[in-house]
Amino acid sequence: MLPHIYAPKPKQIIYHYTTVSAAKSIIESGKIWLSDFEKTNDSTEFKYARDAFVGCMSSINGSNMFAAKILVLNAVRSINIHTKMMIGSFTTESDDLNQWIAYGDGGSGCVLGFDAKFIEQNCGVAMRRVCYGTEAVKQFAEISLGMLQNEFLVPIDELDQHKLDETRLLSQSVAADLFAFKHHAFRAEKEIRVSRIVLKGLRDNEYQDSIGHTAKGHKLKSIPIKSRNGKYGETSYLELPTKDVRE
Repeated sequence: MLPHIYAPKPKQIIYHYTTVSAAKSIIESGKIWLSDFEKTNDSTEFKYARDAFVGCMSSINGSNMFAAKILVLNAVRSINIHTKMMIGSFTTESDDLNQWIAYGDGGSGCVLGFDAKFIEQNCGVAMRRVCYGTEAVKQFAEISLGMLQNEFLVPIDELDQHKLDETRLLSQSVAADLFAFKHHAFRAEKEIRVSRIVLKGLRDNEYQDSIGHTAKGHKLKSIPIKSRNGKYGETSYLELPTKDVRE
């Protein structure tokens, strides 16, 4: 399994540091915000991961690798054009001084615990264990490009449309997972990142949440995309239910 894939065990708790007022709102509403990645204090992280990933690609060679590289590069370049990544940050650390100061209102805020398994199984999100440093990115590049390389064991012009679509989806998943890599300076945070991708409409150019499913196949409601005046300007966000979210 790739190191950034997070598969929580039953009753495993992940934690979210925040202010007292935000904690009160989360508890009363049963919802937590997932915010536009580009309007958070982590907005430069994707550039770090992208540049490290592209740098690692040049040293990875093999038959059929050229097509795999082109496909991934196109996915990486387009991910912020057609989609937005909405994220919420959690951690496995329940009492970390640096996170109290950075995210817990200077130490006077709150830390809330969430059932990680429930979120994974019922909330229609991706959960990733953040990995730190260029070595982690290099390992991810080698494995993911190897997976794509295997899709091109036959010439690309011999692939049927279904297989081509599957391969494009895989390359898009690789690009999206770059959000799970950060500079090694942040490794003490032991972050668990919860994310949901919203898509730009072809007609109205507006972003819309896609309808997802629980792990057992129950259909989930689409979540309205809202906007607030955040620290870094107008910020899109979703209110992710952390209770029963089935239709």
